[in-house]
Amino acid sequence: MPVLRLLPLLHSHHWLGLPPVSHWAWDATGWLAQTGYYRDFAGSGVVHLMGGTCAVIGCYIIGPREGRFRKDGEPLDMPGHSVPLAGLGGFILIFGFLAFNGGSQAQIAHEGDGDLVAWLLSTLSLEPPLGGWLCFSSTSFYSNSLGASFCALME
Repeated sequence: MPVLRLLPLLHSHHWLGLPPVSHWAWDATGWLAQTGYYRDFAGSGVVHLMGGTCAVIGCYIIGPREGRFRKDGEPLDMPGHSVPLAGLGGFILIFGFLAFNGGSQAQIAHEGDGDLVAWLLSTLSLEPPLGGWLCFSSTSFYSNSLGASFCALME
């Protein structure tokens, strides 16, 4: 498949692009660091900027999934997925976020370190349920129904 030949190119784009972007943000002489407005906690801004950029470029190059659309461009219905496995994946992801981001402070030895970690972990604990509530309520509002995914959970 010709797309597989592009994977090393996408991977090299990430590793060739990361050093200049990380220099802009992490080095004191970088233009982004000199603005005084940019603060990067544990490298998240630079890493997610490069990862997101590479993902968008990869999706554009690879294109839509084969068999996802009819010849006229209309999308085909995709069969349902496993709700328990999706829930388990979400739980594992949240657990990893809490462990990684809580540990990114690397110490709780100085004044204010404990407050920062507590704020970070409480924020991370509130984001998943609020994101789920926002998706559910916006889907319910725009479709005037509870949505197929919620009804599948209620069965």
